[in-house]
Amino acid sequence: TIIRIEPPHPVLAIGNRRVFRRIVRANAGRQAGDRPVDMRGIEKRRRIAMADRAGDYIAGLFSAEDELLASLREEADRTGLPPIAISADEGRLLQVLLTAINARRVLEVGTLGGYSAICMARALPPGGRLLSIEIEETHAAFARRYVERAALADRIEVRVGRALDVLPSLDGERFDAMFLDADKEPLPTYF
Repeated sequence: TIIRIEPPHPVLAIGNRRVFRRIVRANAGRQAGDRPVDMRGIEKRRRIAMADRAGDYIAGLFSAEDELLASLREEADRTGLPPIAISADEGRLLQVLLTAINARRVLEVGTLGGYSAICMARALPPGGRLLSIEIEETHAAFARRYVERAALADRIEVRVGRALDVLPSLDGERFDAMFLDADKEPLPTYF
């Protein structure tokens, strides 16, 4: 199943290798920067529009953003990291989804400040691992500091490099879920 949060938001891919293979075949031969094949035939997308009241109710069901994540967001703003991190609600949604599938290994493409990596790692069972790929060394260093502060260094590894260069080195490794939150242009190529 591919759960797609409409651009400019990230994509979370969970499980189903048949869908991944169809996406790869549909986009075979494409280069970074090419427009991806229209995926509507492969995976139907649904948009659920909610009134503000309903959205507020759902957000209220979850606990508020904790002190560490609030601190991460504030420092990221102060230090000039791009203001494109996921929201607290999206972080909690990721936790629910990863818990629902009992994910043990997660791949994240696009670390930024580490907000989503921390959210996802908190949902992993003991022994679970998250590998996050970040192109910018300064962003990776920032994320590593917060991963340490969150006491999740044993679960999260941040690798620096261009995703299209790092992903081939992972050939043969298995992940229960992938969170693609980086450059959207080469998205089909990531698969």
